Amino acid sequence: MQCYWAARGLAERGHQVFVVTNAEEVEETFRIRIPEADRAEPGMYAPSFPTPNGRVEVHSTTPPDRSTLYYIPMGNPTVSRLASRATDLIRKHDCKVIFSYYLEPYGMAAQLASYWTNIPYVFKHAGSDLHRLMPITELTTAYREVLTHANCVLSGGPSRRIVASYGVPEERIETSVGFGLPGEFFNAERKPLNLDALLREHSSNLDEGDPLRNFARSLDPNLPVLGIYGKMGEYKGTFDLLHAVGRLSQDGFAVQCVALSRGWQELTFYDLALELGVQKHLRVHPFIPHWQIPAFIRACDAVAFLERDFPIVAHTPTIPTEILSCGGCLIVSEEVLRKQLFRWKARDRQNLIVVSDPRNHKKLAEAIGFALADRRRSQEIGRAGAELVEGLPSYRSYIGALERVLERAASDGALGQLQGEHVTESLLEERREPLEMIGQMYPYVHALLDDEKKHRLRLAFQGSGVGVDAEDRRGLAMELGQQTYDALASDSDPSLIGDVCRYEYKMHQWSKYGDKDPLEKSKAQGSFPSDPSALVPVMRGAWEVQEFTFDVERVAEFVAAGEPVCDNAELKFASKHPVYVFFHEGSLPMRIGPSTAALVAVLDQERLATSELLSRLHELLRTESTESLRPGVLSALEGLYWEGAICFESAP
Repeated sequence: MQCYWAARGLAERGHQVFVVTNAEEVEETFRIRIPEADRAEPGMYAPSFPTPNGRVEVHSTTPPDRSTLYYIPMGNPTVSRLASRATDLIRKHDCKVIFSYYLEPYGMAAQLASYWTNIPYVFKHAGSDLHRLMPITELTTAYREVLTHANCVLSGGPSRRIVASYGVPEERIETSVGFGLPGEFFNAERKPLNLDALLREHSSNLDEGDPLRNFARSLDPNLPVLGIYGKMGEYKGTFDLLHAVGRLSQDGFAVQCVALSRGWQELTFYDLALELGVQKHLRVHPFIPHWQIPAFIRACDAVAFLERDFPIVAHTPTIPTEILSCGGCLIVSEEVLRKQLFRWKARDRQNLIVVSDPRNHKKLAEAIGFALADRRRSQEIGRAGAELVEGLPSYRSYIGALERVLERAASDGALGQLQGEHVTESLLEERREPLEMIGQMYPYVHALLDDEKKHRLRLAFQGSGVGVDAEDRRGLAMELGQQTYDALASDSDPSLIGDVCRYEYKMHQWSKYGDKDPLEKSKAQGSFPSDPSALVPVMRGAWEVQEFTFDVERVAEFVAAGEPVCDNAELKFASKHPVYVFFHEGSLPMRIGPSTAALVAVLDQERLATSELLSRLHELLRTESTESLRPGVLSALEGLYWEGAICFESAP
């Protein structure tokens, strides 16, 4: 999915993108059905954009012709075929850089093509290949070569340390390329998909005696629709969903579930549906193209994503963001919510519906029943949910960041023909120049530098030896940031560049906690208490609140989107009120309001039950009444709870 939107976004910016894939060979179970109209020009599958002269061209291998391609023992030389096809295209079209996603087979093929053509490559891993395939002894050496010879590896969170442990220098691990959905497609204005037509078409392609015809019938327009999509399986909560639908049916609440879902466990899924007697409530269709997903979400009254006990902790699904972006009423497991960037703003049964543990089928059924019992209420929850994803990385910033990484790799040249230790030394030597290091480690500050500030920095760094004694990238960033701040920040009046430098400095300082799993520190807490009045909220882990005069986060948004920030910067990013940013282990920085900043300060200093906390804040904030504070305080406590920053304990 991300590869598709990346290719399209780069083409929209005027790039020629050649996609080399084996998609035409994927097994039927996992194949996406792409309409012929979308495959033909100017269809969605391989779009072109004449105005900036950008286009996507797709080249897929096909199942091998066994009359000519055979050898002992029989196999499919996938890597060889992909690398060969890519090499031919690189030479024919004079391509400048390669981007590959997943180790097997695409990372392997990318490294071969890079070595043969001397063209640099950028690699992005997923959770499954890094955490499941990489540890297999027979594969580790090959995959280590892919990682260590890439110009840049896109990684983040706990996975970043794993990548570094295989010998990839930290300066070649890029963490700033955060995926963002294209708002042109993922929005609440999309026309709903005609589910009946979709199911009828699928049913007509099935044989008369095929048991799957039982799951492809028309829908009852009088019944609410619960949607799910993505791979099915036990860890995906798919079987839990069937049990919950069965419970609702027994209680006399009829729903219909439409699943765009297949997987290795699909026969078990169908058997369980028959065993539970819920086949009449279930409709199943194969995967549809990414660009049709928003229309599917809009056709459902609620959409569930119930992944739980997922064996790869680093797995961070995008599906919840897709649902919310389209104004869908999201039913989500607590495990998945804990992994989302928007968890801080989550409010159960207000802007989404949280299921603490989908294996509790009674609670899951209650959550589904709440979502579907009142269509107007589910629409209101969906509208409120759309606000959760505001402020997340945008599609424009994602493509801009990816473009910058690819352009930098293209200018650096291929590393594949150098030994790993020589690569590390040469790159470090190139990046000792202070202004270049600032551009790498303090991009927001760098965007604010005019000629006068650059001159001041050059003078400040003359003979400083910055970075010589730094033991790691973080140490270098801290040293660099301190000297930059001393050179540029004003001692008297607050300055924009001083605020931005301090903000980025704090991001580096807190990166030591960035590898901690926010889910791990929040396990076994259960749902947010329905009445926390008698309970004591307690801060958890390391944290701090920083106050800024300027809107530092808006500067970050401008830089990420590739927009100019220097012109009238002090006025452009001025803020009428102080800006508070909350730093907490295992999390990204979060902007909070003054009331929440006061709440956190009280939680740090005093141990009070929630009812007592309201009285204390009433004294500090001088509000009209304690009761007027209650909604806002409870809302802030829930946000801190889902963030994993607080827990609740019994009053002494």
